[in-house]
Amino acid sequence: MDYKVSFRKKDKGIQCIIAYKDGDKWRQKTKQGFKTQKEYKPWIDKTIDELKDTVKVPVDYRGMTFGEFKEIFLEDKEREYSPNSVDIYKTAYTKFKKINDVPITEVSYIHLKPCFDDMVKDGLKESTIRDYFTKLKTTFNHAINNYKIMKENPVDIKQYKFPVVEQKETKVKALTEFELNDLLSKLSGSDYYFCVLAGKCGMRLGEINGIIDDGSLDLDNGIIHVKRQWKKTKDRKHDLGTLKTDNSYRTVPIPAAYIPGLKLYVKGCVKDMDNRIFIDKYNDTTSARLSYKFKKMGYNISVHDLRHTYVTILIKNGFDFKTIAELIGDTVEMVIKTYSHFTEDMFESAKDRINKIL
Repeated sequence: MDYKVSFRKKDKGIQCIIAYKDGDKWRQKTKQGFKTQKEYKPWIDKTIDELKDTVKVPVDYRGMTFGEFKEIFLEDKEREYSPNSVDIYKTAYTKFKKINDVPITEVSYIHLKPCFDDMVKDGLKESTIRDYFTKLKTTFNHAINNYKIMKENPVDIKQYKFPVVEQKETKVKALTEFELNDLLSKLSGSDYYFCVLAGKCGMRLGEINGIIDDGSLDLDNGIIHVKRQWKKTKDRKHDLGTLKTDNSYRTVPIPAAYIPGLKLYVKGCVKDMDNRIFIDKYNDTTSARLSYKFKKMGYNISVHDLRHTYVTILIKNGFDFKTIAELIGDTVEMVIKTYSHFTEDMFESAKDRINKIL
């Protein structure tokens, strides 16, 4: 930074003048009332340090509010993040509306603490609040590293004290085998076969919507090669795409009792331009419609809970975790973690039976 320091006597004291070049223009910072060099030197050093940071910021970004910058961040990230990831950032930003009008360089703990308090008051989980603050920190890092708008990140989650909350174990929802068969008996058409593939084959919603009438659906051999899913793309449309993880690529057996009906359905159903056998444009449409139907039938569950049902039926019938993980396209560790309470229930049931017979 180009700058010059000069002095002059004014009002029985000394006035310090710092002339500095900001782009193509020379500007000034002045302060008067000093009596000795010892008094004005600290002010000069501090002011010059501040100016060195300030003049690096492009004029267009000076005074920019957080609300304005977050739009720039989202526009930048839409080119590299998936639409779902961008939506997660947008959700996080709704919790920080109070700083939208604050200049981004001035955001501090005093502005963020009320946002934190509101989230705690609204009953958000600690993990959720931490995730939202992480998204906010990433946004500020973008301002620091990419635009040089600010020097320090104001987000430090260690500053915030979370209330002590009793942790409750979250259990997955699952139907019994009788309840699953009862639900299927009340469905018809495409919704019936969709739920067969969810509850009797353990497939995910997007995987089922991604089934096309090609060699991957091998009804003659009673198997489905799961190798694509219907999902939101980077341009925010929906299309066939890759699966959730590498483990998701798998071959799933179809129970023999449902193969004749599936053959008739595939032969006669309306298909879309991609040759999909289930043609909802959005996964959310499928989810909302089926959840509504389930509730009317007396079952307060989601489509994904049919996948849970599939797993729990396999566990209760003695399938090992490795086989189950391969069938549902997950890891053994995740299966154990997600369904551990079902094995505990089975153990308690075994204890009761042993007490009765031994």
